[in-house]
Amino acid sequence: MKRRSRRNHTPAVKAKVAIAAIKGDQTISELAKRFDVHPNSIMQWKAQVLEQSARVFDGAAPAKEAAPDMKELHANIGQSDFTGLLKKHGIAISIDGEDAWRDNVFVERFWRTIKYAEVYVRAYESATKLADIS
Repeated sequence: MKRRSRRNHTPAVKAKVAIAAIKGDQTISELAKRFDVHPNSIMQWKAQVLEQSARVFDGAAPAKEAAPDMKELHANIGQSDFTGLLKKHGIAISIDGEDAWRDNVFVERFWRTIKYAEVYVRAYESATKLADIS
C-alpha cells in the first residue's frame, strides 16, 4: 500500500469537520470517509472545539497575537536592510553570486578548520593574544 504524504488542513476545514462531528448526524467513520480525514483527527478537532467553545461567551478580550510564523521569518532572511546596504556598497554577499547553500557550507568548514587547527590546539588565554599572532 502506498503511503500518503502528510497533509495540513486549514482551520476552516478542521472547524467544518468538527462541527459535523458535534452534530452527530453521521458516525466518525462516515465522516472520515466523507472528508477523507483520519478518525483520530476528527476526534481531536471535536475535543478542541468543545474545550474552547466557552471562550466565545466569556466576554474577555481576544487572545494576544500568536508568535510569529517561523517559516515566514526564514523566508525573509537575506531580504533585510543589511543586505541592501551591502549590495549598495558593492559588497558580495555570496561567494558565487547565486546565494547558494554551498556558501554557508564553505564558510562553516573554513571557520571550523581555523578553530580546530589553531584556536583549540594553542589554547589562547584571551582574544587579544589570538589577535597578536602574525
